[in-house]
Amino acid sequence: MKEAIAYVFVRGNAKGERIGLVKFGESGYYATDDAKYCDSDADVLVVVAALNERLGVPADVAESLFAGSMFGWDCPAAARARLYAEVLANGS
Repeated sequence: MKEAIAYVFVRGNAKGERIGLVKFGESGYYATDDAKYCDSDADVLVVVAALNERLGVPADVAESLFAGSMFGWDCPAAARARLYAEVLANGS
């Protein structure tokens, strides 16, 4: 079974800690050092997009996963993430 995960841009964190990994059903995020060589926010966004593309996660799903991890999985902004996780769980 594939897990619903995505990389997200965490604004305001120190350089090198601006990319987080979120997992469906879990609160918060896991900080990564994938952006340690990125100087600008634009560079970080490019890295996040590339990482999610490699995982096959659409941008809207990544944003929804981030919202759910921060505000709860029942919040309206997490609806897309819930649907995505359900599709993955059913193997569709």
